[in-house]
Amino acid sequence: MLFPLVYFLSVIVPAIIVVVGAIVIDQVIESRISSYGEEKKLPQSHIHAIKLISRWIIAISGILLVAAIFGISIGRLWLVISTVAAMIIVGFIAVWSLLSNILAALVLMIWRPFQIGDKVSLLPENITGTVKETNLFFTRIETEDGSMLNITNSNLIGKMIKVYSDDLEKESKV
Repeated sequence: MLFPLVYFLSVIVPAIIVVVGAIVIDQVIESRISSYGEEKKLPQSHIHAIKLISRWIIAISGILLVAAIFGISIGRLWLVISTVAAMIIVGFIAVWSLLSNILAALVLMIWRPFQIGDKVSLLPENITGTVKETNLFFTRIETEDGSMLNITNSNLIGKMIKVYSDDLEKESKV
């Protein structure tokens, strides 16, 4: 009968103290951040961002402390957290690459600096060829020697493009 009481006093009570302490610390820091932000006339968006960062730091610290109190190895917990974070970061990078190409394709479709069939030069590489196809990810250009280049739209957006055209009005717009 003594074991549950000992467990309660040695594990549950300290965990509750850590959680309550984290909540109190969060409230105090949030109040100080608000006061400092108003005193320095910081934009509300900056104050909110600082509060959010401090809340996350306090929450993660509290979770790690409670895990240590319950006997969970912080090293293993940290390994799991860092692995999940790395997977999320890799996912964001992959999605960002995809989205950047799609957005670049939309920019090319809206402003149309060139059209299919136009002869173009990409500078400073001085690659010259005829635009054969544009899609959401690539623009295909057939070079003068007959080879096909697939250029990602996000890379194409950053290039200077010279368009050779019989239409002088069109050539001056690019």
